[in-house]
Amino acid sequence: MASHIYTKNRLIANLLLLSMVYLSSAKEAKYLILGAGAGGLRAAEILLERGITDFLILEGTDHIGGLTQTLVEFGGITFNAGEMQLEGDRENMDSLGLDTENLGLHLTDYDNWEVRNDYGEDVTSEADTRYEEMEKIREATEELDEGVLKGERPDIDAKTAMAMKGWLARTALDKIVQWYDFDFEEGVQMKRMSMFGPYRQDLQTGESPPYYFVTDHANGLYSRIQEQLDGDHLHLNTVVLKIDQSGDKVVVSTRDITSEEEHEYIADYVLVTFGIGVLQHGEVEFNPPLPEWKTEQICRFQPASIEGILLKFASKFWSDAEWILHASDRQDVDYHHYPAFWNLDREDIHPGSNMLIAMVTGEEALRVEGLTDEEIANEVMDVLKNMYGEENVSELEDIYFKRWASDPFHYGTFTTWPIPAQVPEDAHDRLAAKFGHVYFADDAESEKDIGRLSGTLEATKTAMEKMIRCDEVEGGNCPDEYKVTPYMECEQKDGRELYGCVLIEKKEGKTRKVQDL
Repeated sequence: MASHIYTKNRLIANLLLLSMVYLSSAKEAKYLILGAGAGGLRAAEILLERGITDFLILEGTDHIGGLTQTLVEFGGITFNAGEMQLEGDRENMDSLGLDTENLGLHLTDYDNWEVRNDYGEDVTSEADTRYEEMEKIREATEELDEGVLKGERPDIDAKTAMAMKGWLARTALDKIVQWYDFDFEEGVQMKRMSMFGPYRQDLQTGESPPYYFVTDHANGLYSRIQEQLDGDHLHLNTVVLKIDQSGDKVVVSTRDITSEEEHEYIADYVLVTFGIGVLQHGEVEFNPPLPEWKTEQICRFQPASIEGILLKFASKFWSDAEWILHASDRQDVDYHHYPAFWNLDREDIHPGSNMLIAMVTGEEALRVEGLTDEEIANEVMDVLKNMYGEENVSELEDIYFKRWASDPFHYGTFTTWPIPAQVPEDAHDRLAAKFGHVYFADDAESEKDIGRLSGTLEATKTAMEKMIRCDEVEGGNCPDEYKVTPYMECEQKDGRELYGCVLIEKKEGKTRKVQDL
């Protein structure tokens, strides 16, 4: 018996020793930044600006920049396979921490379009007429938006709102101008699109910012911060598996993509820059689990996708219009068969390139992502032959498609509103609120800049300021940012309970609605 106890104690001691050796091999830093996209790099820059160097960045891919800088060589030209456009002028971009000094930029002209149908006809004039009529009806929906703003009615989806004011897309022309004005802006189908969210955003920010296509990437958007980062600060090919706050410090478990080895990182504070899609898919385990008040909002907001398929042809067979829209009889209200092509073979973009970008959004993007490049090429060629005549379409020489909607590091290209967008009123605050010593930064946290790069960068700035203040001013003893409160105080009324906005009466073991208050 004594020998058994001795053996058991010896085993425990050895296990403790092994755990101490393992922990000692773990890398430590005061601040740990998860993700080296726009948010993660901005976080690092903020720390360096304050003279703080005790931080590490963990990035799952083999490069920095995420959606904003995934550079590929295609047809002898460097493209960003992610966000192909930047918002705002150079001054605005630089104020957000981007380096645009040497970039070549082209102001995107969304009004310069041509519309063709499946019979080889140019129907631009007719499309212009229907677009103007649709815009008048869209303006009429602002009456409904104002009702939401005043608390007189709930938010509804954009498809329902437009139908209420008299717009029903029945023809191929109606469907393509509707796609161009709605789906192509929000990255989801109209029936999944908040009516009130974009209206509220316009009220807060005014007109939408100009968008620029990057024609020359030069040294990239992040040359300033990249010069200051080295292997000691930046760990690429490091996939985050788990964030554990059960102990005195935050422990982040990872897997190295190249070696398949697992490692641990220990920090006082962690910044999570993963998008909503990654959190929704449960790619990262949290211990303890994220609270319900936070996961509810993570699950409500929608990952959206606007994606481009790079196409290179033997020769140019299309006009000089910047946008070529496809009015197809194969389209219905919720499905669009390669609805738009972006013309890159223009004097102000890439003259002589013989290139188009096929744009896909929402459900169509997901459908196309499930195809091989060869299958996509065959579909695209069929579409273009219908639009221009088989004898006029030149050979497709090359194709490139990144497939962001199914990429496990992104699951979409940005975030859009849930429906209803205004319930609860603090939805964005819940997304932004820290949990223990884990902070969050994503474009969805910004009510006015959701879905925009500026939203990601502003959310990062806010999170970092809170994190640094927690450490330097409050000594790490930071109160919770979000206190759980019921949607509405419940009280007794005539012996019955009041739940939310509905008075409930229990009768014979059942619950039934009595009246709306």
